[in-house]
Amino acid sequence: MNRRNATIPTLLSFLTLSLLLLAVAACGGDDDDAAGEATTPATATTAGSGPGTVTLTSSAIEGQAGKILLVFATSGSERVGRVCASITSDEFTLPETIMTEVPEGDDPCGDGTPEAMLAEGTYSLTAGVFVGGQQTAESSTTLSVDVAGNVSAEIDGAALSP
Repeated sequence: MNRRNATIPTLLSFLTLSLLLLAVAACGGDDDDAAGEATTPATATTAGSGPGTVTLTSSAIEGQAGKILLVFATSGSERVGRVCASITSDEFTLPETIMTEVPEGDDPCGDGTPEAMLAEGTYSLTAGVFVGGQQTAESSTTLSVDVAGNVSAEIDGAALSP
């Protein structure tokens, strides 16, 4: 599977996205501002028990062409997996994409990270649509997924569409 899902075209975009992710991490547990954020159950299938991978897809994300879809899996406050994909059309659907480990450093879309093998348990998946130069997601949604072996989950694209 091609893990090169996104390329940040300029250093400024890279730095802006990095700052954005730091801001999202700092605000991740705050429930005071739920505007634009929906919590939906994951559509997940389990294939056994024990550790596993999470394969993500999405329903259509409309009107967000040219932006970045960034999804983090968290356990408590620790980021344990991610997907970073360029939204390439006005009706973008994320193809089956296995979450990978979060790269070290400031680039959440860095290449060369292996598939994330998550311990059995429940994880929060937060998906956001970002544009360079902004510090917050234009839209976001959160769902939970129970890992028991390899599982699949679908992101609600309508929640990420304007």
